[in-house]
Amino acid sequence: MLRRSYFFLFIALFLTAILIVYQQLGGFKDPVISYVDLHEYQLAGTYYEGKITSSQWESLFYQTRDLIESNRLPGILTIVWYNEPEKEKGFARAFIGIQFEGNPEIPAGLETRTLHMEGVIRATMKSHVTVMPDPHKMARKMKEWAALHHYELQELLIEMYPDASAIYSEIPVRQRRSGSQPPE
Repeated sequence: MLRRSYFFLFIALFLTAILIVYQQLGGFKDPVISYVDLHEYQLAGTYYEGKITSSQWESLFYQTRDLIESNRLPGILTIVWYNEPEKEKGFARAFIGIQFEGNPEIPAGLETRTLHMEGVIRATMKSHVTVMPDPHKMARKMKEWAALHHYELQELLIEMYPDASAIYSEIPVRQRRSGSQPPE
């Protein structure tokens, strides 16, 4: 009987330790949602259409990240989602690229795109990569926030990775509904 109580005590302590580590990594944080007055992004990358689990997707992601890390094209790793893969059985339509400024030399084989918007609704999350929430789940919270503050949004999601511990999820604003001001 005594061994059984030690077993349950061990399990309780183990679960408590896991929760503490999860909290320290940022697992219980909510994203900070705000309006940001941006009007354009310049991107260089590759359009992808296919399964999110394919080796081609993974390869494009790492090739793009390597361009930044090798300083061949400085910028921010960015994915523009034109759909929600979880709603389409893992099928993705996305642009995997690098957000850049100025007029850098674009490596051969990359396509450039310019995104226009009337600002963005941004969800900022700082946590360890292992506990970061899914960007599409953050998008649902951003859409609720946008509706509350009278924003009409475009039908895409921008996911940016400025460093290893941060993610910005953004939905471009199409327009503000009349009579409303951006929140302070």
